[in-house]
Amino acid sequence: MGSVKKFYYDGWGNVRKVNGDTAVVFSDAFLDTKDYWNGFMGPGSGINNVMIDTHIYSIFSDGEVGRSPCEHISVACSKGPKLASVDKWVIVGEWTAAQTDCARWLNGLGKGARYDQTFQNENYHGSCDGKYEGTVAGLSQADKTNIEYYVEAQLDAFEQGDGWVFWTWKTESAPEWNLRDLIREGLFPQPLTARKHPGQCQTGCQMPSK
Repeated sequence: MGSVKKFYYDGWGNVRKVNGDTAVVFSDAFLDTKDYWNGFMGPGSGINNVMIDTHIYSIFSDGEVGRSPCEHISVACSKGPKLASVDKWVIVGEWTAAQTDCARWLNGLGKGARYDQTFQNENYHGSCDGKYEGTVAGLSQADKTNIEYYVEAQLDAFEQGDGWVFWTWKTESAPEWNLRDLIREGLFPQPLTARKHPGQCQTGCQMPSK
């Protein structure tokens, strides 16, 4: 990490030689945005206009894809206070509506998913039918409801930082990652302030019981 930090310092300096105000963005290197990075290029360091980019997913382990919808929401909400306490600008540069790793080739070319036990010999959590390839319109009503609540909880949490970028605008076939179609189906608030389920991070999971 010493080499990474030197690279960040050098990169910031190279940008400043050309422009004194442009924001310089660096990755959190998958280390904690607050506990690890606070104090680095922060207030009092003489460094200006620095932003840290963090990617927040909840699907790349057996434990994560095995979470219930309410557990996904709880974990998402727990990110908000940490983002709010970072000592520099912080943006969630990647996140998704997915609660599974079913998207085609997500775990590597020709590889399956943890969710349906086709990637690793772990636990079976459910079917990837309609999620491996499919459309948002073709998802079950339960999946649509889960996504709608989860998206809004993540917005509530991530907007405690300084911004976010959803991954991605349009996919070849993975509905949980397709922002364009999530918007078309009414699962992603438009405008962004038009929340159907506000305050989940304050009141707890509001998912209807099955």
